[in-house]
Amino acid sequence: MFKIKSFIPALLLLAIIILSGCSKDGVTEAEAGTTIPILQKIYQDESNYTEYSYKDGLIVSRIAYSSGSINSSVKMSYNSDGLADTQTVVSYLDDYKIAYRYDSQKKAADAEVITNSNLGYSKTYTLSFSHNSSNLINQFFQYIAGVDTAIYKTILDYDDKGNLVSEKLYGYGSLVKAIAYSYDEKNNPLAEHKKEDIFSISFSPNNVVKKVTVDYSAGTTTTINYSYTYGQSGYPVSRVKSENGASSSVTETYIYKE
Repeated sequence: MFKIKSFIPALLLLAIIILSGCSKDGVTEAEAGTTIPILQKIYQDESNYTEYSYKDGLIVSRIAYSSGSINSSVKMSYNSDGLADTQTVVSYLDDYKIAYRYDSQKKAADAEVITNSNLGYSKTYTLSFSHNSSNLINQFFQYIAGVDTAIYKTILDYDDKGNLVSEKLYGYGSLVKAIAYSYDEKNNPLAEHKKEDIFSISFSPNNVVKKVTVDYSAGTTTTINYSYTYGQSGYPVSRVKSENGASSSVTETYIYKE
């Protein structure tokens, strides 16, 4: 999702959602059958990978390593209904904490966000959510404490499978950034490990094969393509990532818990 400097992302989901250890353990293919595989790492090399941990079948942390150091981390806590309670994020740009609140139908209604920038400032925001007929979050608004008018609005669109296909960010009434996603027909190993679609992109049912970002404020367009290799169970075992048609690419391996 969009960077923290523009608005408070939901992910990351999960993202779209973000433990330690450099050993390449586990298995590289989800076992066939009805068991949902537990994705342990998305692994590029010993210094660059993302690692996940779980509790009661839900993701409780995601830590991304870059050049051997932590680039960003997300830690989750859940309420008694298994819905996201708090989300704590630490990154090289900002640290922030999101506390979610739900309505009587157990849908995310709003959230309070406290941000601490590495530049030394602290801000409090409120996010207000709305849902479509499938109970997926289709809009959220960002408010600054003490101001009644939203400064940012994000519109989310989905396909008939529930995959997030479009994000549009509006700032002060103008379109600031638009992201379009395309998907394969295979299973996303993270999709079953949530109960509320706060983390839209990370938890879409299928795997992203193309992401196009148009940044209207910067006047740039970025295209990222992913190609996957799948195991017998239909879950990814590896993916190749290329950006803007570059001849070089990055290969990542999916490591599942045994």
